[in-house]
Amino acid sequence: MRYEKHFFLFLILMAQSAKSQFESNQIKVNFGEGINSKITSINVSQGIGWKVKIFPLFTQNQIITNAIPNDAGIYRLTINYADQLIYQEIFIYRNTPKDEKLKFDLYIEQNRIFCKIKSEYAIELNKEIVLYPINEEMNNILNQIKE
Repeated sequence: MRYEKHFFLFLILMAQSAKSQFESNQIKVNFGEGINSKITSINVSQGIGWKVKIFPLFTQNQIITNAIPNDAGIYRLTINYADQLIYQEIFIYRNTPKDEKLKFDLYIEQNRIFCKIKSEYAIELNKEIVLYPINEEMNNILNQIKE
């Protein structure tokens, strides 16, 4: 039953969206047919616990300019779709990412959302991933934060 709810939400969102592309000097985000860019966010964060610095790359249907971190270090990439699907990856900027170019290509295949990620500085990000449902416990925590 739980997965049927996600699938139904997925079909509704798929029907409401069209192919779109957003681009800045450092970030390019492509949304394939059926992906709703309005409910997608892409963030990079640094830190653990209460001392976390968030760098929003894409949110509220727009790219945030100059959002890529300026320092070498350990970071976490988070891609969120409709607060239902998520992907997280820890990566390292070994050098100052002053000329970083990030590219995200989101698309649907076999009723799942995939994203091909490319980075010039963080080789760990150069891959194709699938967004997965947020588990029930995490979903409860997010709902409590929203209240």
